[in-house]
This record gives sequence, C-alpha cells and structure tokens, in this order.
Amino acid sequence: NPSQDAIVQEIPAAPATTGYQIGGVWGMPAYWNGNVYFWASQDSLKAFSFTNGFLSPTPTSQSAEVSGFPGPMLTVSANGNANGIVWTIESSAQGSAILMAHDALNVATLLYSSNQNPSRDDPGPAVKFAVPTVANGKVYVGAAYQVSVFGGLSGPQPQQTPTPVFSPGSETFTSSVQVTITDDPRATIYYTTDGSTPTTSSTQYTGPVTVTTTETINAMATAPGFTPSAVASATYTRQQQPQQTPAPVFSPGSETFSSSIQVTITDDPRDAVHGIDHGHDDRNDQRDGHGARVYAQCGGQRDLYAHPAADGAADI
Repeated sequence: NPSQDAIVQEIPAAPATTGYQIGGVWGMPAYWNGNVYFWASQDSLKAFSFTNGFLSPTPTSQSAEVSGFPGPMLTVSANGNANGIVWTIESSAQGSAILMAHDALNVATLLYSSNQNPSRDDPGPAVKFAVPTVANGKVYVGAAYQVSVFGGLSGPQPQQTPTPVFSPGSETFTSSVQVTITDDPRATIYYTTDGSTPTTSSTQYTGPVTVTTTETINAMATAPGFTPSAVASATYTRQQQPQQTPAPVFSPGSETFSSSIQVTITDDPRDAVHGIDHGHDDRNDQRDGHGARVYAQCGGQRDLYAHPAADGAADI
C-alpha cells in the first residue's frame, strides 16, 4: 500500500504455533530455482515459491523438524537447476550442533542428519548463527573450537532419475497435439504448462497432455532411491490456419438468353479472379481481373467457372 508504507508483500497470518506462516527470522533466507527457504525460530524449514516477484501466500513444502531459537542458518547447493539440497546447522539446543540436508524440491524429505550417526558425524559444540559453507563437494561446519568437514562416503551413491522425454518434442502445430512424457517405469513425473519450474507439488503426469494453444511444458521426475531428475522442456507453437477465399458470385446466375449476355463475377476485393471457359482452367486468361470483378461476354452456350486467389488465403 504506497499510501502507508513501501512494503511490497506481506505473508498473511496463519493459525500456526507462532500465529504466522513463519516465525521470527534471525538469519537470511536462501533462494534457489524459483524457491525461497526460511527456517525461523520455533518453526520448521519452509519453502515458498517465488514467481513474478512475489512469494506464494503459503509454503509449498515444510519439514517435520522444528527448531528453537535462533533457527538454523541456510545454504543451498545444486548442480544448476538440479540436485538442489538445503543445508542447515541446528544450534538451538545445548550440546552438539546438527548438520541437516533437505531435498530442495520438497523440504519434507530429510536426506541427511549428523545425529543419525553422532559417534561418526558430530560437528562439535553448537555455535549460534553458524552458516554451513559448501565448496568442492564438501560441507564445512564451524563449531566451538573446531571446524568439521563433511563429504560423500565411499560406496555407491544415489543415481539421478533420468530426465523425462517428450513425444513429440518441440514443434509447431495447427489444431492440437497430444504430448506424451516418459521416464523410468519406477519414476513419478511432475509437469507445468506455464513455463514455471516443476516440483513435486506440481501436476502429476498420468497420461497424454492435450495442447491447443502455444505453451511451454516443463517436466521433472523422482524415483525411490534416486535423486530428482533434471528439468526437461518443450515448446509447442500453434500456427494460425489460413482462411479460405470466398467463392465467386455470378451475376446473373445460370439462365437462358437469346442473343448475348454479360456476366459479372465478383468476390472479395483482395482476390484475383481467374476465368475458366468451356471447363478449361486458364489462369492467364485475358478475362482475369483484380479487384475481384471480371466480365465475360457470351455469344453462345458457355459453361463459365471462376477461381479466386487472395494473398495469404487458400485457393478454392
């Protein structure tokens, strides 16, 4: 409300523990791939979509884990638009800090927590407001009197879900097109038709998508034991069909005459009308005319035909 303040957007209150969609934030939110992530005090990790400069009024996903004061600090790692992970350090409790990793596409999915194996993964005594740092495939966690470095364990790592495939791919069509999206049989496919980035909250693919207007379809897939796929995209462009040229009109129409008769052939003013005498098509006939009006002088029995052609229109 420019007459009151310069606040662009306010997230409305909700009947949550704090009375608001998010509690007090003592750090910075994180952004990745059209999503903004908050983990407030006395609250859970929440993701909001960010479209056209505005946050969604309610979270698109949230974690089961709840933190006390001051709330974990956030960092997001990703490979471009794929494999997004939200890293957080929980430091509200006495004792050891807790490093957590949540799926950035659906933060309800906890990928890792250092307290799952505390004897091996304890980061050290918690320090409030510590931010995880991600570099060169490792996560660095600052604690009291120490810095811990976390990396991948030796052994098999989760594979990425294959990227969805569109059939047909991007193309131009005139009426409608049925688009099929395929992936690994174990995968679940999610897609959008407005050009936005799909998440697990997007429409789930269950069968061919009918496209009747120009639109871009984006799709991603998830499968058990696999990381989410990269986003696939295809654009379908509807081409306007040319209108058919109106049929010529004879004046007078078919009739019997005694000596001769002058026949006027009219059509759309943009058309060129080709005369056909005795049933033979001669598009260079001297009776061709522009302005869609030609005259034919008949001194005996004749069968007259006309063939119009307008620029940008189909012949008839």
